[in-house]
Formats: sequence, structure tokens, C-alpha cells
Amino acid sequence: MNKLAMKRISFLVFLLLPLLTIRAEDSTSNNYVISWYINGKIVSTSTIPIGQPLGELPKLADDAICEGKSFYGWTAEADYSHEIDAPSCIDENTIPSSNTTYHAVFAEKVEETCWLKTDVKDISYTDKIAIVLEVIGSDSTYNYVLKEPQNSDKNKWVASIVEVKNGRRITYNLDNLYIWHISKNNDSLIIYSSLEYDKWLYCTKDSIKLDATESDKYFKMKNNTLYNISRKLYIAGAYAGYVEWLYWNVYSKAKSTQSIAFFKKYDYFYKNFSTTCNSLYTPLAIQIV
Repeated sequence: MNKLAMKRISFLVFLLLPLLTIRAEDSTSNNYVISWYINGKIVSTSTIPIGQPLGELPKLADDAICEGKSFYGWTAEADYSHEIDAPSCIDENTIPSSNTTYHAVFAEKVEETCWLKTDVKDISYTDKIAIVLEVIGSDSTYNYVLKEPQNSDKNKWVASIVEVKNGRRITYNLDNLYIWHISKNNDSLIIYSSLEYDKWLYCTKDSIKLDATESDKYFKMKNNTLYNISRKLYIAGAYAGYVEWLYWNVYSKAKSTQSIAFFKKYDYFYKNFSTTCNSLYTPLAIQIV
């Protein structure tokens, strides 16, 4: 090939290269690349249009086992390990903001009734809920579970102490006296008795009560505790003379040493979360189905 032909080809490449580059960018710039890892090894990739949710997630074979643990979900956190707390996991509605890597999470499933701490936004009316007051004392932190009054004085809401493991899980067998159902309407909550579905919590000017009154029954979470919207009162506790028992009451100001949390009942729970295994068994080797 003579020098003139070489120059012509070089010139054409010079002219076409920007166009080829633009075309190549166009083919990928509208998508994010998602990489799926199992036990530190990439097993699959996919593309998602920018701004779109992930949709249906890959699943592992049902009998994939990681040192006695089963598949739990997918997380963006690599090398995750914790006995109690699950990592933040994605779902089909997750919208990536860049090219992203997700790791398979394995956990040990325990077939045992328990109560797990949950955000109020994740509660539905059919859920069985325990309401727990955390009190920070001078030498320790105590948790008290709210139950319905069982004496003639309906103003005395006696709460008993309960152990909350790692601040996340109760393994006590709580009876129906401790169970509530919560109905949500935008930012407000109605807290129903599980024993008498036609009764709910409400506030007077100086107490908390249970009945079928339409007045003062709306609550919301404010300053980490339950707040009665119409009465402008906070639910909190006062000791009945000894640490093991506490009376629930209402106050005009929230107590800085007290906070309320919701615990949802489950028939099983997971523990020992991890994204890595010393040994991983899957039929036909590592696979996504």
C-alpha cells in the first residue's frame, strides 16, 4: 500500500473515530451495569436502564448452602458479617444510581417465635406488635413492654421489664396482653387492642386509657416516642418504686432518657448474616436460577 493510500485511510479513521466513540457511548450510557457476586466471585451481570428499578432479582438454588446457612438476599455491602443485624438489602423496587455490585447474603434461619424491632412505616394492621419503652438508667438500660391494664384502676398501665437482645430481638413468649394492632392514616396512628378489636388507646388530660371513644385517639411518633396529636401529650413511664415495674403515663414534654420502639411478631428469625463462606455448596456448582 503506497503512502497516499495510507494517508487517506488515516484521515478517514480520524474523521470516523469520534462518530464510532459516540455510537459506543450511546449503546451503554443509557444503562447501568449490575454485577452479581456469590462468595466473592462474580457469577452474572445485567444491564438496567438509568432511572429504572431492578425488577425481578436473581435467585439462588433452594438448596444452596453456605456453612449451614441459606440464601437471604442481596446487598451492596461486601464482606458483611453480623450475628443479629441483617445488612441493608435491595428489592425489585431498588433504583441503582450507578454501575453497582451486589453480593449474596447468607443467614441461619431459626424456626422460633420472636419479636423483631421494626420501623413504623413497615407495619400493617394485621401485624402483631409489641410496644417497648427503652429507659436509660444511671447504670443500665431497661426495656418495658406495654400491656393492657389488668386491675380496677384503668389509669395504671403496669409494664414489665423485657430483655431485648442487641436492641433488636425479643424471644419471650408474649401473651395477648402485650399485643397491639396499628392502623395508619398518613402520619397518624390508631393503636388497637388485640383482645378487644373495638377498643383503642386514647389520652385524657392526665392519663392513657383504652376504650371505644373517638376523641383523642390519634398518635404519631415524635421525639422518639408516641405523641397524642390532639392532647399534645407524650407517652412515657414512671417507676412504681422499683426497677422491675413501671407505670405508663402522659407528659407535656418528652423524656430525654426514654424512647418507644415497635417490635413485630415472627414465627422465625434469621441470625449470623454473612456474604462470605469458607465452603459453599450449590448443586451443579455456583449458579443463579
